[in-house]
Amino acid sequence: MGYALLTALRNEAEGLERLVASVAAQSVRPDPWILVENGSTDGTLELLAAIGKTTPWVRVASSEPDPRRERGASIVRALHVGLDALGPPPPAVAVLDADVTLPSEYFERLLETLDASPRLGLAGGTCYELENDTWRARRTTAPFVWGAARVYRRECLQAVLPLEPRTGWDAVDVAAANALGWETRTLPDLAFFHHRPEHSRERRRWEAWADQGRISHYLGYRPSYLALRALARGMRDPAAFGLVGGYAASALRRSPRCTRPGVRDWVRTEQRLRRLARRVAEARGGDADDGRQSV
Repeated sequence: MGYALLTALRNEAEGLERLVASVAAQSVRPDPWILVENGSTDGTLELLAAIGKTTPWVRVASSEPDPRRERGASIVRALHVGLDALGPPPPAVAVLDADVTLPSEYFERLLETLDASPRLGLAGGTCYELENDTWRARRTTAPFVWGAARVYRRECLQAVLPLEPRTGWDAVDVAAANALGWETRTLPDLAFFHHRPEHSRERRRWEAWADQGRISHYLGYRPSYLALRALARGMRDPAAFGLVGGYAASALRRSPRCTRPGVRDWVRTEQRLRRLARRVAEARGGDADDGRQSV
């Protein structure tokens, strides 16, 4: 199963060499790898131009940041530019963040998993982040797939397009895929390494969690489930109560909710009380979810 790879970049000059080395070392390389520059000011574009000239399976494209200055929307815009540059997609399309490194078998493992499971539409590995000089796993609930290093089956990707131009786009398409009958899966024994801690670009952790509260409202989370999640996370990180703040602010403003068919119904089904024990067990399978959206 061949695959293409898309990466959106903004001000990633410092880690670009590390990223390229990680992808070049893959046992199954992408063809092509489309790198989409997204408004950099640190020399990233010049470095990309040099890489594109010397690496035949790399293409370089450019995208303008979203005018709302919303980081999630700018990433999605760049990914759509990459898809347009790709043309007719191969059997699988992968998305990789610029601040990630991978074991050499990462994409080979995911492609094998897709090939063995015809209803599996989206798969990824487990995120590890550096904490006190130790790489520690960040677990999440079963259906969620990290947006930083994932592979779509072509038919599933086409079914969930366009991606939502907002923070939390990678949770929306997981829900959309499941609502359409696809399966989504994170492989617990397949690691990828995230070199920038999640939400490190946000000025305050409270605001980072509030972002997750806003996307939770958009997806139609059950208030009881959200409150329990905030309580569980807040015992270790008080900023996690920003989940409730973000959700409540969206509810009071009567912010729009996701209108994709079946998405909110699927989310609420996953959050039923009878499934709570399983969700708690999944979340306790490793270290704390540091504010990442999951369902």
